Amino acid sequence: AGLEKLLHSFCCGPFCKITTKRQTYVHGDFHIDLDLTDSGHQVGEIELLGDSDEDISAITDRIESFSRKLGMTYPC
Repeated sequence: AGLEKLLHSFCCGPFCKITTKRQTYVHGDFHIDLDLTDSGHQVGEIELLGDSDEDISAITDRIESFSRKLGMTYPC
């Protein structure tokens, strides 16, 4: 309700309603969320947590490798 009130104070209001169905999976250290919208669009997210900023490059490499194995690609 707090965010809604803030947005309303800037004259912002909803222009559409999107309903999603989320499926969440865990595979080892990876957390995978797959969202399907009521309009048929699909979005996937793979998350892997690290302990420090130095881990970012290694984590990114692991996520990219894992996503390729799953057949999930992204436009980068």
